[in-house]
Amino acid sequence: VGSVSPAGRRRAGRRSAPATSTSMMLDGLVERIGDAMKTIGGVQRISEAAVEGTLKDVKRALLDSDVNLQVANRIVGGVKERAVGVEVTKGVTAEQQFVKLMYDELVELMGNGSTPLASHDDHTEKPTVVLMAGLQGAGKTTSAGKLALSIIGAGEGQT
Repeated sequence: VGSVSPAGRRRAGRRSAPATSTSMMLDGLVERIGDAMKTIGGVQRISEAAVEGTLKDVKRALLDSDVNLQVANRIVGGVKERAVGVEVTKGVTAEQQFVKLMYDELVELMGNGSTPLASHDDHTEKPTVVLMAGLQGAGKTTSAGKLALSIIGAGEGQT
């Protein structure tokens, strides 16, 4: 009987997420987007020609990962608009600059702000519904508990 390393031990009652086709697909997406970034090269100004091939690879990776066509087109179009003609900041590579531009586009697409949960002080309204979705082992239960504590804590000062 061999010993189990600390990294191999699990807490009692906690399941680890098995390798699923979804997690492998996400790993593949990250890898393919990373490979696509390398094609930009060491340029001082990001050109349309440099971006075109990279975005084609990014779009293909998104579509292969079951991202909706309209969403993929919006991401690619927004990144292209942001990237073409941008001077590469001193101290970073063109790939790093491009990743930042992709990040900015994704933040804008998903929403940059926060919206408070609806408050129903008179209890006549329907309750607020929160959907928690994610892969097994991704932390949905933990997040739901933290959300509940946050809501309870926000109501402590009210009577």
